[in-house]
Amino acid sequence: MVETVAFVGEFIGGVAGLGTIIYFAVQLRANLNANRAQALAAWTMAAQAEKEALYRDPELSRLYREIVLEGKEPVGDEFVQFYALSTQFMNTWQLAFIQHRLGIMDSRLLDRVSSGYAIYLRSKHMLHWWREVGRGQYDLEFVDYVEKQLKGAD
Repeated sequence: MVETVAFVGEFIGGVAGLGTIIYFAVQLRANLNANRAQALAAWTMAAQAEKEALYRDPELSRLYREIVLEGKEPVGDEFVQFYALSTQFMNTWQLAFIQHRLGIMDSRLLDRVSSGYAIYLRSKHMLHWWREVGRGQYDLEFVDYVEKQLKGAD
């Protein structure tokens, strides 16, 4: 009889332990999903902020159109503005890359994001900025990734 009670107690303890593990796994997954959603929201806000800057600031819009799309040579203060704009774009792209590396952003989304940024990066002056200045500002894994994106389009 005592052995039976001990067996039942062990069985109940085992079931309770398994239940606790399952509960923690569910909670961990929910927390991970919430963190992923928060990180993707942060990236989305950063990407939206850079687009809004172009839409709302006529000077930045002109700069983007003339230098990136039309290939005009930047002069005077345009260099500073263009370098700042280029850095902002690349920072947002790097954030997406880091989120992918951490498992927050899936490969398909990173590919879609990268295709848009790679178009910008292939412009004459942006590519010059990347080769002369930009590469030195970023994580080596990201630099390698960007270089592969550029080679993939050649």
